[in-house]
Amino acid sequence: MTKFTKFIDKGEFERDLFYIFAPNLSDISKDEELFSKHFILFVSCDFSKYTIDELSSFAEKMLDEGAVSICTWGKDCEKMHDIFDETLIYRKEVEKRGFPHIVTTWHEKDSLDEALWFALNVAFAVDEYEETCKSTLIAAVGNEDWNKLLRFRLSDTESFNEEMLNQ
Repeated sequence: MTKFTKFIDKGEFERDLFYIFAPNLSDISKDEELFSKHFILFVSCDFSKYTIDELSSFAEKMLDEGAVSICTWGKDCEKMHDIFDETLIYRKEVEKRGFPHIVTTWHEKDSLDEALWFALNVAFAVDEYEETCKSTLIAAVGNEDWNKLLRFRLSDTESFNEEMLNQ
């Protein structure tokens, strides 16, 4: 399993921040020992490189592992967002699973900085998950430039927040 890097969140939510750079989408998985029961998920990825089945498997896995607010960024991020929504609808309507609302967003028109800032400062868990959602998983998939930028931004979230708010 790919290792996580933990960063300090100086934002409003004060969640534990975990970062992973993964070669492939399928390499992303929650570490039960590190994460809270539920978590915010931010994924930067070129989703166009994956089949519908691969994207669906990823959505299933992340929901099963406790993602309760999901932000996607990168090429075809809207498609990934829609697959999360379709998976949630299927679980509710067909499988009759009861669960509180899960928030999904895509950030196709935003810069990586803007999308990351959203995930850190705006993405939230609905009230039913508030007590059990104390982690944020930030993932970059397969792109070294994104990896470098995200690591840099996460290394000092306080300065990152100030920079974004003063644009």
